[in-house]
Amino acid sequence: MSDKQKGQQFILAELEKISKKDNILSSSSNIEDEIFKRLMSRKFRKYAANDELKKRIKESIAYRVVRRLPISVTFMQGGFKLWRLEESPEVDWAELFSFMFYSEWLSGVCAIYEPGVVLEVYVMDFIMEVISNYTREETLAYQDSFRAIIKYIANYVPDNLKMQLTTTTDRYGSEEAFWKELDVAVSKFKKVEDITLSPEEITTLELNYRPKKGEILGPKWREENTRVHHAYVQMDSDKAWKERIAEIIAIPYHKGWTYGLHMGATKDSIAKYWIGVGALRERGDSFITTVLSPSQLANTPAIIQDINIEGLNGKNFKRLRLVKSRDNCFV
Repeated sequence: MSDKQKGQQFILAELEKISKKDNILSSSSNIEDEIFKRLMSRKFRKYAANDELKKRIKESIAYRVVRRLPISVTFMQGGFKLWRLEESPEVDWAELFSFMFYSEWLSGVCAIYEPGVVLEVYVMDFIMEVISNYTREETLAYQDSFRAIIKYIANYVPDNLKMQLTTTTDRYGSEEAFWKELDVAVSKFKKVEDITLSPEEITTLELNYRPKKGEILGPKWREENTRVHHAYVQMDSDKAWKERIAEIIAIPYHKGWTYGLHMGATKDSIAKYWIGVGALRERGDSFITTVLSPSQLANTPAIIQDINIEGLNGKNFKRLRLVKSRDNCFV
């Protein structure tokens, strides 16, 4: 069997495994405890949750279970594909592999709780026009391609796992309302001169920011950008907890962020999928799904293979990167 055939076969087999979850409660667990245990599984979660977050999650579960409502999980993420990547502006294997991973995570809850789970993918779109100069056309292209992979994955998940993509307009009612709330949030946030950035934060800012043609950046542009971004994230997270009853928030690993669960992108990666690319990493005589960050992409030799999986029709699903295991490299 060729590597191409093996890769396709592996991806399809992983999709088929998503809904095959144990539906047996441990003898000492009630349904709320078991849901909490499965949501907090370290196989999927990549960072410890503080006591306040655990309390919120337990309260969310209790609220939903007593009313026989689906567990509500919202994934907060960037509403774009990093402009530096040739895959931009559409999703690629990174988003597909990550949401296969999250579907597997939540299918464990669906197996024991008949009302199931609603997974809301909340893409932060308008804000990217301000802090990274993405165009509306680019963010809309990302949303459309993301909806296509949600529709594709739906063929493989339990019937009681529902996924949906929502945008800033969905959450704030109108674009005008969003900008008004953002202005207030920024005005209440700490001043630019009070912001100190770590080397890691500076690297991230310089990776994400796309200067306008002829733009001359001021000496404090990084701090000004950070002020707007952090005010927005705090505003959005507060809105979720205060206005959206019993919602559990999750996000790919983000240092210093305490509003929700820190998840991996895949079992093999903590890279944010919207600023990375998906690949299959060799593991023994099989593979594991992974997401490569821009720096990993630049330093990881890969074989690019043509691939054709029925139902995956986006421009970024015609080729697939294969990378060696971490202790080997391609010659």
